[in-house]
Formats: sequence, structure tokens, C-alpha cells
Amino acid sequence: MDKIIEALHTLGVEVAYNSRNDLAINGKKISGNAQCNKGEYTIHHGSLLYDMDFSKMAKYLNPPKYKIESKGIKSVRDRTGNISDCLSKKWDIATFRQKLINEILKKDYQPYQLTVKEELIVEQLAQDKFRSWDWTFGKNPAFTMVKAKKFPAGFLKVSLNIQHGIIQNCAFHGDFFSYGDLNHLEQALANQTFTYETVKQILIEQKANQLFYQITIEEILACIFE
Repeated sequence: MDKIIEALHTLGVEVAYNSRNDLAINGKKISGNAQCNKGEYTIHHGSLLYDMDFSKMAKYLNPPKYKIESKGIKSVRDRTGNISDCLSKKWDIATFRQKLINEILKKDYQPYQLTVKEELIVEQLAQDKFRSWDWTFGKNPAFTMVKAKKFPAGFLKVSLNIQHGIIQNCAFHGDFFSYGDLNHLEQALANQTFTYETVKQILIEQKANQLFYQITIEEILACIFE
């Protein structure tokens, strides 16, 4: 995210961190970011609002009420802005995108060009896996309980499928950052009795305090059981 800030500064946009995963111009959010860890791999992605039609955004985005209230604003529109409004010269989106890429790459990085063989492999993987119904929808279990809580480090949602007092499935979601793959913790909780003591023991054994960024084991337990 520092690279994005530096590049935007070079283009004349005075942007700064607004939270651990948001960038803002004069308090107006123009970028949100998220991160996922799977084994040895980490994917970090973010968005940039360049010339957004806010009437459409307000129609399709419906954030939890606590997020609006916690920021002291009335709506999504009140807290978002466009990069294009802050430029001395307004470029079309393609020009802005290329200028931003050039600024990011010019110092430390070189773009990698996929070979024809690699492009075919990527396309085949997309077709066989990532565009499939099973990948998008089929892996969502029918959870019977969803608990959520807002912490300073982010929003945590825990989905649980419990049958006869036994955790069948468990999944952690939210806008918090994690230090590792949460799948191992989710698997460790499966087939365990749904009691405070058992869940706490699993969280300790799996070192959950080292997986969630600035969210403690006690806070996770509070989210699940309170």
C-alpha cells in the first residue's frame, strides 16, 4: 500500500492511510484492501475509486449498520471520494491506470510477460476450477449459527454448523488481517464439542493469537459465545 501512496503522490494526489486497510483523500475513502493467506502463499488485493458513479454504488452496496455508525457518517456516499476529482488534469481510466503502473514499476519491479504456454495453463485452470459453480457456490456449507463482533482491529464473523452439540463446519470471515492460513484452525475446530472450554483449548493449541492481527483469543471467544 505504501507503493500505491507513493505513486499517487507523484501523480499529484494527496492520499494517506485512513485505517489499517483504507486509503483516503481529505477523509474520503478511495481505496479498500484485503488479504488472504493460504499455506505458503499470500494474496493482497485492493480497489481504487477513480471516477465512480456514487448513485450506483449506493444502490448496490449495503454495509452493516455498525460500520456506518462507528464512523459517524450517514451513508456510504459520505465517506467515499474519487481520485479523478483531485487531479489537475482528468485522464480517462485507461490513461490513469497506465500512469499508475508506470510509477509503481519504474523503481523496483519489472513486469513479467506470460508465455503462450503459461497463458493456456491459466485459461485452462480458470475454466476447470475458478469459473465453476462448485468453486463459487458449492463450498458454502449450510451453517446454523453466525456470530459477529466489531473490534478495533476489524470486523470478525464466525459461521458454525453445529449438530447434536458437535461442530460440523467452521469458517472465519471479516475485514481483519490474518498472519496465516485460517483453514487449519477451522479444520481443528471441526468435530469438536461446542463448549467454551473446548473451543478455547483449540484456539490456544492452534495459536490463534498469532493468526489474527490484533484480535485476541478472548475476543474470538466473546464473538462466538456472547
